[in-house]
Amino acid sequence: MRQLLFLAVKFFKRELQNGELSLLIISLVIATASLSSIGFLIRHIDGSMNHHANQLNGAQLVLKSSSEVPEYWLEKAQQLQLKQAKMLVFPSMLSVNDDFKLAQIKAVSDNFPLQGELRVKKYASAQVTKAPPRGEIWLDNRLVLFFKLPFNQQQANTDLSDAASANKKIINKAQIELGEAQFKATALLERVPGQSNSLFTIAPAAMINIADLAKTATIQPGSRVDYIYFFSGSTADEQQSLAGYQQWLKPKLYSGQSLRTGVEDFKAVNASLKKAADYLSLAGVLTLLLAAIAIAINSHRYGQKQYKNNAIMLCLGFSEKQIIVIEVIKLIALGLTGSLIGITLGYMVYQALLLVLSDVLTNSESAFYMMPVWVSMSSGVFLLLTISMANIIRIKKLSPMALIRNDLLSNKNISEAVNNKLFYFISFSGLILISIWYSGSTNLTLMFYLILFVSAVLLYFLAQLLLVKIIHFGRRFQLINRLSLLNLERHKQAVLLQITSFSLIFSLIVLIFLVRTELLDNWQSQFPEGTPNHFVINVQTYERQQFEQ
Repeated sequence: MRQLLFLAVKFFKRELQNGELSLLIISLVIATASLSSIGFLIRHIDGSMNHHANQLNGAQLVLKSSSEVPEYWLEKAQQLQLKQAKMLVFPSMLSVNDDFKLAQIKAVSDNFPLQGELRVKKYASAQVTKAPPRGEIWLDNRLVLFFKLPFNQQQANTDLSDAASANKKIINKAQIELGEAQFKATALLERVPGQSNSLFTIAPAAMINIADLAKTATIQPGSRVDYIYFFSGSTADEQQSLAGYQQWLKPKLYSGQSLRTGVEDFKAVNASLKKAADYLSLAGVLTLLLAAIAIAINSHRYGQKQYKNNAIMLCLGFSEKQIIVIEVIKLIALGLTGSLIGITLGYMVYQALLLVLSDVLTNSESAFYMMPVWVSMSSGVFLLLTISMANIIRIKKLSPMALIRNDLLSNKNISEAVNNKLFYFISFSGLILISIWYSGSTNLTLMFYLILFVSAVLLYFLAQLLLVKIIHFGRRFQLINRLSLLNLERHKQAVLLQITSFSLIFSLIVLIFLVRTELLDNWQSQFPEGTPNHFVINVQTYERQQFEQ
């Protein structure tokens, strides 16, 4: 076996230097580069969306309930070493002197938020922090304006280069009454993770520490309170535990409870991104199909070149099994070499795409994902082996006498010896399975290949009709033209397959551009022309003129 491995590596190096593998390795490099670059980009977009959704939600997993959840739910999360935070949201009245205002009170635990930024203004500059200290309350700007608190607007807008001004507080610790407790207003709320993204959350927000909630006595039997629990995991093991915890918790939910990840809370954005991801997946499946066609064409040519070499090896005493082992080792070496080069090139293309899309992708930091690497490498090696096996297995019926007669390629035993349909069936089945794995959508992939099959049949019959008409019409031409047409007629099946393949390739490329255009048009048609980017709600009729000024 060691000797066969040595010979296979030696033959592989020689064929690589002689250029016999050039077309095959180029097609493999292009295929894996395309697959890996698209895979990297899809993973980046998906990871970026999840990251920003988690930043907005305050955690990777959010449990919302209209009542306290059972204690063992939280103990289970603690056993899995998941980070936890808690927030209670309820409406209540705030008062300053004789002024009252309905506010949305947020009572948060000390470690809130688990992800994202809680941004407040205590001084002229905004700062990122955790929950309010005990005895303090942080207010929305609307509450400050309504209660006419001693708010230094000039200091809030000051230039940070003025250190003396930047250190002056913008709220002079005004006393705010909530229930039976009094708090000192010490900061303005600027950004709060986990807040509702509904347009109908009209009441301004106020935030206190959850440890101060009991002394306010605002929550009584029958009070309307939303209990929100946040869970996150930082390491890979913790994220796996988080996914397991989500599956464990889902069947236990009852009415009034919901369990969502970050992306699920933004349905409109999620729907648009799903369409974009489906489009990229469709492009990836098309790339995979084109790669299979390119590998099939070049592996067939390579196999024809190897017939004579393999026949000589048979004459030199090599057994059929030994020759097949050598050929398989060469193909594996070729697959690994081409895949590694293609993946490296694909990663470079991915980096270039991030630079081009830096204005669109808010998180343009590159990352290396292993899944596209494994998918691209396994796809390339699998397709190369299964498609090429149809040519390699013919070695079993090679006759050394055919080498003497120089009749290798016309030897009927070669084509009749093995039913190559089995290997093509394995290749096509594997191609479909890899496409499903790559796209992540069974329905999309099966629909794509169904349309592909119907289109291929139609194109084949159209090509056959066209070829018959051309041959019939060409009999009126001169002898040299008739000989060319007779050559086409002699290799009719090969010509039909080539015409069908190239027609199908161009049709699929056109399909990708049509889907891209339809995707953009569909997204743009959701908004009427002149749709504003910003909205203001709760403006009364008598306030409109003053607001517009």
